[in-house]
Amino acid sequence: MKKLLLFLVLFLAFTLVNCSSNDDNSSTNLPSDNFTENFGNLANRDFIGQIVDENNQALEGVEVKIGSISKITDSKGVFVIKNAAVYEKFAYITAKKSGFINGSRTIIPNTGINTIKIMMLSATVQATVASGTASNVALSNGSKVTFDGNFKTESGTAYSGIVKVMMHHLDPSDSTTKDKMPGSLMAQNATGSQRILETYGMMNVELQDASGNKLQIANPTSIEMPISSAQLASAPTTIPLWYFDETAGYWKEEGTATKVGNKYVGTVNHFSWWNCDVQFPTISLGITVVNSNQVPMAGVRVELVRNNQNGGWNVPGYTNVVGQVSGLVPANETLTMNIYSNNTVCGNQVVYTQQIGPFSSNTALPIVVIPATSLNTTIVQGTLTNCSNASVTNGYVWLQTAGQFLFTQVTNGSFSFTVLNCTSAATSFTLQGFDYDGMKSTTQQTGTLNNQTVALGVLQACTTTNNPTGEFGDIDQNVYTYLPIGQQTWMQQNLNVSRYTDGTPIPQVTDPSQWASLTTGAWCYYNNDPANGAVYGKLYNWYAVAGIYDAASAANPALRKKLAPAGWHIPSDGEWSNLINCLDPNADGGNNFQNIAGGKMKSIGTLQAGNGLWQEPNTNATNESGFSGLPAGYRSSDGFSNIGNNGFWWSSSELVTTLAWDRYLAYDDGNAYRDSFNKEDGFSVRCLRD
Repeated sequence: MKKLLLFLVLFLAFTLVNCSSNDDNSSTNLPSDNFTENFGNLANRDFIGQIVDENNQALEGVEVKIGSISKITDSKGVFVIKNAAVYEKFAYITAKKSGFINGSRTIIPNTGINTIKIMMLSATVQATVASGTASNVALSNGSKVTFDGNFKTESGTAYSGIVKVMMHHLDPSDSTTKDKMPGSLMAQNATGSQRILETYGMMNVELQDASGNKLQIANPTSIEMPISSAQLASAPTTIPLWYFDETAGYWKEEGTATKVGNKYVGTVNHFSWWNCDVQFPTISLGITVVNSNQVPMAGVRVELVRNNQNGGWNVPGYTNVVGQVSGLVPANETLTMNIYSNNTVCGNQVVYTQQIGPFSSNTALPIVVIPATSLNTTIVQGTLTNCSNASVTNGYVWLQTAGQFLFTQVTNGSFSFTVLNCTSAATSFTLQGFDYDGMKSTTQQTGTLNNQTVALGVLQACTTTNNPTGEFGDIDQNVYTYLPIGQQTWMQQNLNVSRYTDGTPIPQVTDPSQWASLTTGAWCYYNNDPANGAVYGKLYNWYAVAGIYDAASAANPALRKKLAPAGWHIPSDGEWSNLINCLDPNADGGNNFQNIAGGKMKSIGTLQAGNGLWQEPNTNATNESGFSGLPAGYRSSDGFSNIGNNGFWWSSSELVTTLAWDRYLAYDDGNAYRDSFNKEDGFSVRCLRD
């Protein structure tokens, strides 16, 4: 029987560092065209989820983005994004990490917490082909791409050289396809109408040059996708082809494929995800699941089956913390609704089944009550507080037991799990809570599921946690790590690039008199010693920060270059203040010194102890924020000074014609200082994610 994805979401919980109580997002970065009229009005929604690899192992350091808000997953692979600006009926979640192809999910967001699971596919090179030579690349299951040897760069210029080919095929009969596929099965057909799709197979092909830059085919190319044995008999002779628009977040119809033996063969003009699908008009369906005591059933799998066809695949959705799922389903079709236990140890245990539909308009089903005899339920609940015994308002709790890994956000300190078990025998669990405002966690708690209620009481989060990080590179192939601090995402190392982002060189100036007279961008190593650059990065004058490289760009800001890598920028004075206030709410952006924020920003250790780069005593250094500030010193018209004693970082903000704002840290206190210095001075640079 054909089983269709509902756009449903698994509600798990997790939160990242957030020094603000409001993640309000005024810049949406949402797609906007006539098709978005299907998505309703703009709305702010909360999201939580987990990113895993193909072996279902948690992926740390994944950048997850919704609208213009980005967060990084932790060691559990989990993220939380609050108050993201999305549409009432459409939210697009993207996931990026080096070594993996981009992952994504689209859902209809509920007003509560929406939970996402994305399984990212490895960016493994399947083959290397040469431009100018016809070739093909095939997978063991029969998926194949034929190349005529003509390739181009993303900007459209002809490319000559080797081409690395990454290739994946998703089989509809594979139960993990629902997690691996991009977006969802919502689509825009050739006439511009909204449709729900039923897939007969998906293929992703990505092309790169030797340096990892993306390439495209220059001419139409043939692709072949095997048809699942379960669908072969009912597969239509011709079927629409759809590509996934990574900017818009949904599939678009483009061309057709023809059934040739047990494959679909088609022609594509570009590479992305391609999908062979039949299409259906849609309605929105909402389902709420509770147990016999009217307790919402969180995390149970809901599966819809289209009854009037044979063959198909299993693509479940999952209830959230209030027992709800909602999404698009085919209109005017009779469906079977199966509800399963969320405990994988139990196998495919159906705890409820019902015939529903057909539906001709948007529908909310009556509340579905799971009979008491169908499953064993334990409620695990408690309260999470911080070190001051105040309720945690920005935190989460995870619970792990046999076959289950659950998350829930805390609500004014309270948390509750509804855990299903396929046996009445006692089963142990492990649980831990996190406070992201205080960057603290509880110790791991243990207990036993008793098929009733387990009250854990008050758990206090007082153990320092590590912030999750990710990686990115610059034009010179330097690699940096980054992490979220409050509502911002910061580099953890000083910038070390020698070119602006368009490739224009930034002069290295070693002569002291030449340096002192500069009014255009330049860089140097401390003491002109490359060994210092390997540790501390480069020192830049403010003109490089501003992208001033000649007289014309000095006079006209529109002509200036960009120093920060793509997707990043030099923080303004106000953005530095946001960081300082996040780490010490009483600091007043660096003017009211509290001896706190700077200590949280400094790397720990001292030179004398042999485990750090700061001079003794490196007062109050905890690096609790993960900023990992180093004492790179500075360069002025008088020469180099203060390495080991101070770290100085430019802002992008001017004070007057000759002065610009900066921040600096010191070895002998825990302050984060705000000051202004001459623009010709050489300071370190940190970048902030756009």
